[in-house]
Amino acid sequence: MNNSGTTNLHSLWDNGIMDYRIKTDFHSNINLYYDYIYQIMINQPLLNNDNDIQQWIEENLNIVCQEIYFDDDNNKMNSSIRFNLKETYYQRSFPIIEQRLAHAGHRLGALLNRLTKNPSITLTETKLSLITYILIILLSFALILGVSLGIFFFIRYKINH
Repeated sequence: MNNSGTTNLHSLWDNGIMDYRIKTDFHSNINLYYDYIYQIMINQPLLNNDNDIQQWIEENLNIVCQEIYFDDDNNKMNSSIRFNLKETYYQRSFPIIEQRLAHAGHRLGALLNRLTKNPSITLTETKLSLITYILIILLSFALILGVSLGIFFFIRYKINH
């Protein structure tokens, strides 16, 4: 997938796999990719757990434990060993990332709709602590910032190469 150097799994899942997907399957057109993810989001069935943050956390932990840390041959990776992940890992991983992006769009929309429909909701009524709200805001900001920076660096890379 990436013959230009080494990286870590965090970087690979945050932008490496998506960068490769956009380059190879969408002809480096970020708008086509955005439209593709948007279509996944609006065509997927609504989730019953859009307001269940604990469920979101459990889903992500399951994905990490069952998918991310297994190499091309489905062997558990050891952080002290270098791996050369290939097309098999990419083919298995990008649908997961795209599904998570679509779910995140649904869930963020549900949260925003819930907050705007009933602005008088208090923290005790929602059973979420102030820290949880702050984390949601920070994670949303980090997601937006990460995607924006990824797009910026992708465009800068394309202009320079």
